[in-house]
Amino acid sequence: MYVWAREGGSQDLGAVNSDRPARLDHSGFNALGQQPAPTAGAGATTSKCDDVVGKPVILDRFDVGDYRLKPHHYDQLLELGAQVVNNARSAGGLSLFIDGHADDSGALFMNIGLSFNRALEVKRFLVEVIAHNSQNQVAAPMRIKGHGQQNPLRGVPKSKNRRVEVRLCRAPSSTPPSAPRQSHGPANFARGLGSISQPLTQCPAGTQPAPNCNQTSSSAERHIKEQDAPQIFALLCGPSPWSQFFRSNLNASLQSIPKQRPIQIVTDGEFAQKYKDVFNAPAPQDAQGFVDRRNATIYLKEFPAGNFGRSLVGIALHEAVHLFSHPPGRSKQLRATSYNFLGTGLLEGLTQAITEDIQTAQCIQPMRERWQAYKEYLPVARELIRIFTPAIVGDAYFNGNVTRLLRAIEWRWTFTSFQKLSRLTDQKDTGQAMQLIASLEKAYSNRPKPKISKFQWVFR
Repeated sequence: MYVWAREGGSQDLGAVNSDRPARLDHSGFNALGQQPAPTAGAGATTSKCDDVVGKPVILDRFDVGDYRLKPHHYDQLLELGAQVVNNARSAGGLSLFIDGHADDSGALFMNIGLSFNRALEVKRFLVEVIAHNSQNQVAAPMRIKGHGQQNPLRGVPKSKNRRVEVRLCRAPSSTPPSAPRQSHGPANFARGLGSISQPLTQCPAGTQPAPNCNQTSSSAERHIKEQDAPQIFALLCGPSPWSQFFRSNLNASLQSIPKQRPIQIVTDGEFAQKYKDVFNAPAPQDAQGFVDRRNATIYLKEFPAGNFGRSLVGIALHEAVHLFSHPPGRSKQLRATSYNFLGTGLLEGLTQAITEDIQTAQCIQPMRERWQAYKEYLPVARELIRIFTPAIVGDAYFNGNVTRLLRAIEWRWTFTSFQKLSRLTDQKDTGQAMQLIASLEKAYSNRPKPKISKFQWVFR
């Protein structure tokens, strides 16, 4: 990736151009706070396309200062993804040229980075769509460029210039076809388990090998539909620090999962009504999903807003972890066994910690922080796991054996102090909760240890 400046007296101060870009923020700087330096060949362009297939697709009306896709972009991109797959199979040698633009609000150097990010977001979405539609057999090369405000459309509202233009081109015959990406598509959604279209009845026998994250990766922001439920459940069978608990719970309860629509993705209004029907209470404002244990069904809110009939892998996986906590699968219990003991905050925090451990073990990058509904609970849950060990916490969460955890808490802290910690976590007062843990651990470390006699030492 490079930033280049044209020589001479041109007012065109630069553009961001990349075949394999690093993410930039709104100011045009990368995650290290550095603006990419110019490289040899500055002034070259990746936007040359001599043989355009069809008409360019224009995605406009991005929000001011924002690179995120809007709901009205999805249908255009889904249609374009299908077109790429169809043309690649018939003609081959296709590539995509994706050009990001901005209006004239703000400084040029900021708009260059912003327009590049818009193009990058479009590329990211198209990679997923193409891989999904082609069963991971097509991976068209994509070249992206951020122009800033330098190529405006004249006589149109500013919102029309906050746009991304995508062209589908026939690549020169000398261009070798790119290898299919190993990180996307149903065949790699549940790593090592193949493409799954039928309901999963039990985990595959044997231990699944951990993938090489240097060669393959995916994202928790990948869009899913209801029919992707088998892949979500299969992820729980894969490698993770919690696999010993998951495999027994899955094998014991997968038969109780509905064969049709075990995951249902609904509108905001339907979600609120379903939640009220199950829990006889209004849905929490930040809830993205919940589990109806009586019917062994996961309900997900369409996410992001307006993403019709779709949600994200990270959200679905979080709720699947809930479904296979104790008691796993279909149950008369309304909530998990450990709910009354842990409270909402700690339960959701532990669920998210387990979800992220699965994602890490299977090379799935986490969702962006602002989409993580349980991020305030997570640090407290991590400390709970560290202090009381995954074995004891996992036994309570997955097997319903809360007595063992309770005894460990009473011995190390006090039950009253744990109740206070639970309340602080429920209130999302993470700072106070972490301070309480620190003070409890300090008191524990300063506690006089019982002396061991020589006789006890020999025979202990």
